[in-house]
Amino acid sequence: MLTREEIATAADDAQALIEEARRRHRARRRRIAVALCAAVLAGGIGYVASGSGGASNAPAHKARSGAAPSAPPQLQWKELAANGLPPGSTVTSVTTYHGHLVAAGQYFSGAGYGDNTVAPGYPVAASPVVWTSTDGTSWTLAWQPGGIVLGSGAFPQLVATPDGLFAFDSGTGGTALWRSSDGTTFVRQTLPEGMAGRLLSRAVFGHGRLVVTEQSNGAGGPAYAGAGGVIWSSSNGISWQRDGAPKNAGLGKVAVTGTGFLLAGESASTHPTVWTSRDGVTWRARTLGRRGLVSVAAHGAEMVASVSWKLTPLVLWSSNGEEKWTRSRATITTDTSTAGPFAVPDGFAIVGHPLAGSHLSIWYSATGAQWSKLQMSGSPSNG
Repeated sequence: MLTREEIATAADDAQALIEEARRRHRARRRRIAVALCAAVLAGGIGYVASGSGGASNAPAHKARSGAAPSAPPQLQWKELAANGLPPGSTVTSVTTYHGHLVAAGQYFSGAGYGDNTVAPGYPVAASPVVWTSTDGTSWTLAWQPGGIVLGSGAFPQLVATPDGLFAFDSGTGGTALWRSSDGTTFVRQTLPEGMAGRLLSRAVFGHGRLVVTEQSNGAGGPAYAGAGGVIWSSSNGISWQRDGAPKNAGLGKVAVTGTGFLLAGESASTHPTVWTSRDGVTWRARTLGRRGLVSVAAHGAEMVASVSWKLTPLVLWSSNGEEKWTRSRATITTDTSTAGPFAVPDGFAIVGHPLAGSHLSIWYSATGAQWSKLQMSGSPSNG
């Protein structure tokens, strides 16, 4: 049985999959099958896949380079309707809180459906919006602010902590934050001026601290672009301090490791780079090639980074400590819809679909050193 902390961490890392799933299924289907499939891989919290194989809910034996990798799981996919999410809903983040699944996103009446029908209980448009569910198939509107708070390009994110559930939103108007103690009533928090005026890249909770990466307004969002990234941290989500950040770097995803934090981005010289830190203040850099966008994930001491560049195969790196990163020999050829890596209880996963195919594919690795493509039947298509 997975702990709540493992499920919450894995579900939070699946949020990019959920965004991709909503994009693929927005054409009148109101499905989040891919998102829930990701949730299954990322902690067994959905009911869309079953099967057998080497992966289980128990910690796996993690073979590194030179050793045979553990057998990847074989999954049977099942598509589930997302009841309660009206047409025009987009989910960008999911986590667990007080035994429930909680999702955040946006709502635009009639978006993509050819009419302007407004769903009961919703305004014409709202962001952020929060929904809750006990099983991942039936969702209930929990909260919405009555309209669009931060303009276009908003990207709501949820972070669960012992002090409450935090809903971040970021758009052309900067960054805003709401806190909830019950997952249904949210109160907006006051942020430092320098934090509110920038664009949020990613927020995580680990080692007793909320850690947030941001970019200058107009050069950021969920992915990073340009220099001038900053890092903020807080022990309670109320008082924030600006921490030391790599100078003139573009900062993106941040992940929690067994001993600190792992950060992805672009160095001042525009090279793909990862940084590790024990305290979120002092960072150690490692350049991973000459060009490309970096994404990272961590599972205890194991760390993985992927570098993507246009339509070339992903370049994968792994490390089981801060000092040494090793390039994997694995070749994962996909198009630009690749998402990941994501931490799952038994290792890591990457999602995408091959250039020559139309079905989504998932690659699995116990440590990031060796990767196997999962064997699936009935997998969600590209439609």
